[in-house]
Amino acid sequence: MKIALTLHTLALAVYGLALLFIPDTFLALYAVSLSPGAATAIRFLGGLATGNAILSWLVRDQPGSDSLRAIWLVFAFDWLVILIAGVFGQFANTMNALGWSTVVLAAVWTGVFGYLRFMKAQGR
Repeated sequence: MKIALTLHTLALAVYGLALLFIPDTFLALYAVSLSPGAATAIRFLGGLATGNAILSWLVRDQPGSDSLRAIWLVFAFDWLVILIAGVFGQFANTMNALGWSTVVLAAVWTGVFGYLRFMKAQGR
């Protein structure tokens, strides 16, 4: 669990800080261009991802509890929404092939946090 939350922190920190501070440059890697208003909205998302990175870091050493299971559920939900949005975005050709890396990342984290919440939390 500690390793998963530490890696989760790193993944969110990279995405979050890039979206917060260099959204145009970062999203250009995906062949996405932003209007000034969209860049502002993406910075909001970068702030949320960075906040989740901090949360993930702070709870990485916590023993299992109802609060931690709730956090795992929220992380699983967040990544599931990203996964669905990413798949729709890829099929709509809104990003280049690099966009599939985000879809794969979202699938992995949805699985990790879904497992932690629904399988590990029940002692399976």
